[in-house]
Amino acid sequence: MLVRNIRGFESRRVPNNIESWLEYYNRNIHSSNRVTCSKCNGPAEVGAHVIKMVGVKEWYLVPLCKKCFEEEANFEVEEKHLVKVYLM
Repeated sequence: MLVRNIRGFESRRVPNNIESWLEYYNRNIHSSNRVTCSKCNGPAEVGAHVIKMVGVKEWYLVPLCKKCFEEEANFEVEEKHLVKVYLM
């Protein structure tokens, strides 16, 4: 699934007193596997807000390393690794 990083939302308040967007991702992915960067498979450092480039324009989280988080280009991610973000 082709997605694009939505810049400027990393400081948005995390729901339910969760410490970070990466922690929110980890709690909602329902997997016991170690979470890695969705682009390079390195250690995940942030939960990045992304939007699908095709279909419904809903917001999701994916784990990224800081280097990949700074990149502007669209990227592919398996749909099973997307965690939907419900905006408040």
